[in-house]
Amino acid sequence: QQPPTQQPPRQQPPTQQPPRQQPPTQQPPRQQPPVNRPPQRPPVHNPPGHERPPVNRPPVVVHPQPQPGHPGRVELPRRPEPIRDGGRIMNPQRDHHEINQPGHFGDGRPVTQRPQTHGPDHNQTRIFDNDRFHGERGRYERDEHERGRYYWHDFDGNRFCHHYDQWGFHWYGWYIGDVYFWTRYWNDSYWYYDPYYGRWVYMRNGRWWYQDPVHTEVVYLYTPESNSYYQYDNAPGGGAVLTPDQTAPITTPPSDPAQPGDPAQSAPSKIFYSGDARRSVQVFGATNDAFLYDTAETPAFNPVFLASGVTEARFSQSAADQPLSVLLLTETANDDGTTTKGFLMFDENGNSTMAEPVGAPADSVTPPDSTDTPANPPSPSATLNMLRANFGF
Repeated sequence: QQPPTQQPPRQQPPTQQPPRQQPPTQQPPRQQPPVNRPPQRPPVHNPPGHERPPVNRPPVVVHPQPQPGHPGRVELPRRPEPIRDGGRIMNPQRDHHEINQPGHFGDGRPVTQRPQTHGPDHNQTRIFDNDRFHGERGRYERDEHERGRYYWHDFDGNRFCHHYDQWGFHWYGWYIGDVYFWTRYWNDSYWYYDPYYGRWVYMRNGRWWYQDPVHTEVVYLYTPESNSYYQYDNAPGGGAVLTPDQTAPITTPPSDPAQPGDPAQSAPSKIFYSGDARRSVQVFGATNDAFLYDTAETPAFNPVFLASGVTEARFSQSAADQPLSVLLLTETANDDGTTTKGFLMFDENGNSTMAEPVGAPADSVTPPDSTDTPANPPSPSATLNMLRANFGF
């Protein structure tokens, strides 16, 4: 018998293992790009009597100046060098300020326009206060010198009349739309007589200005849109300070429907403008309450109450098109009859940039004895250096 044959062990087919499941990978949350949101302004507590901020807009002293790439640019009026010689300022007590108004145009048609109730505004003065018309005016005054005669012309689609009066003055009457107004050219300037205040104002740097023939050192800005006058001074560090003239008119000017007044609103006692004319601080009332205004035609925010006891406002701007800083100087009366002076700082939207008001030194600080002479005088503080560099101190 044959021994049994050993069969090799039967090979089992390999078992197919299911693919191993990898745990899901945690993806980091998708980062959203940061959203630049305007800073949130804390609630403002207005002083008594100003629960609703004054709606007074800054006076009409800034006008759009279209420039390539800057269509909305605005600028402050440039204060002229005062006319020092009072004899070269038209005086209503001396200078004739009325002419016989023509009743007919040069072609015989009757004049139907009515006299304008305020001085020539900015859009009207641009018609004749330019180099082109200055050149034409020289020709008119050279060739048209028959006294008492009216010479009619058209310039850029606007009808005007040149009149040489019996005293030897050249007058220019402009008939625009349904109104007319007259100016006189004398002493290298256009002059306009304001019948409500009995004043002659003159055109310089594209604006109307007034100087008293006796007190020539003070210069006023005349804003025909509101029939108002403001003492106009350049501010330290840039900008301008406007103080409303409190002189009562001889005759009350008519109200302008385009700028209705609000009898419930008081007028500001002082108006401070930034150098780029984008912001204005107006001070109101006996407690000198200061409000911040955006001067744009469509303001970015409503008037913002800043502080009371404000005596002065200044603006700082590190570079063109950079945000402004606002500095307020304050003065507060104490119970003992003394006053405490200090300052506050805000950004251009009225948000405080200081933790607390800065005023007199703390009680714990002992001033040095006047008899002690330090070897080296103390160095100015960083705050003082900043105020000097940025705000003109």
